[in-house]
Amino acid sequence: MEIQLHFHGRFHAAIFFQRLFAHAPRFFLVWLVLWIFTFLAISKAVRAPREIVPGYHLIILWLLGSALAVCVSGKFFGHYFIQLLPPLTVLAGVAMVDWWPAHDSTPNAKWKRRAVLAGIIIPPIIYLGVNWREEQKRLNGENRYFQTIAAEVQKLSAPTDKIFIWGRIPELYYFSQRLPASRFITSNFVVGMTTYNFADTAARYDSSRAAPMLNLLMDDLTKNHPKLIIDTAPQNFRQFGKYPISGIAPLREFIDKNYRLVAALDRLVIYAAEF
Repeated sequence: MEIQLHFHGRFHAAIFFQRLFAHAPRFFLVWLVLWIFTFLAISKAVRAPREIVPGYHLIILWLLGSALAVCVSGKFFGHYFIQLLPPLTVLAGVAMVDWWPAHDSTPNAKWKRRAVLAGIIIPPIIYLGVNWREEQKRLNGENRYFQTIAAEVQKLSAPTDKIFIWGRIPELYYFSQRLPASRFITSNFVVGMTTYNFADTAARYDSSRAAPMLNLLMDDLTKNHPKLIIDTAPQNFRQFGKYPISGIAPLREFIDKNYRLVAALDRLVIYAAEF
């Protein structure tokens, strides 16, 4: 079986650096003390490479390799930076072992140590707390919205019915307790939406590239006869408005022939089967 891969995003250097400067600084600031001590450890290795044990160099290579892995996709998602922590912590710890006793006899030695420990512990706790609160606020708002739609779906279908969602809201399958009528629980794969182009307002459905996925979708819908088709494109939820069903001829014809509009919730459209 021949597999063809196509890159649908329009990714270039400007986007790379835009995302780098948008996401990376916060992680440098949160781990600023670790980065300072890591810089001291690397400086020592550069100044006196022969005095450093081989394992030391391997840890530096580990850090550099992890940094490369963070950057190579150009996405800079927050969880990508986690892989930097192990080598960063080890190198910072090595430098701290030298720094700690060297400051025993200096003025305010205890306060310097406390400041270092506070700089290591407090920023991540604050960062985690603020982001946890914001994420919970976002999720709670979305979940309430999903539950409203799910209630309508449950009213219009039976527990044994299957449904299909055009867009990027796979959570609706869970909240409505209805099975998907297609292997594509999100329509990203059908239209070629990726993490590179999801925010690109100029992106459009490319039938020359995405046709094989659309064929699979249509096979699924024809075989499974979803009771409901939920179109999220009119609402532009999660940037899916640039892929309206009106621009996907086979899907539009399938709906026109077999479905009727039964509900509209805040520009989200629900079609019910007539067969």
